[in-house]
Amino acid sequence: MLNVKKSTSITKVKNNLIAKNTTLYGPELEDVANQSHEEYELHIRGVKDAFKGFIYEYDATDKP
Repeated sequence: MLNVKKSTSITKVKNNLIAKNTTLYGPELEDVANQSHEEYELHIRGVKDAFKGFIYEYDATDKP
């Protein structure tokens, strides 16, 4: 599992939404991206618990 900065993850979500021709812009786009990241954080904790010992994490917070 690749760990990245929260801001990097949110930027990637926003870019994906824009690439899919979404009608979200400005604050709405920011809100949807933040909600998506929060949902990911919630679910990944459960995945990590369920697959403890099978998931290897790599810290890429300081890499582009």
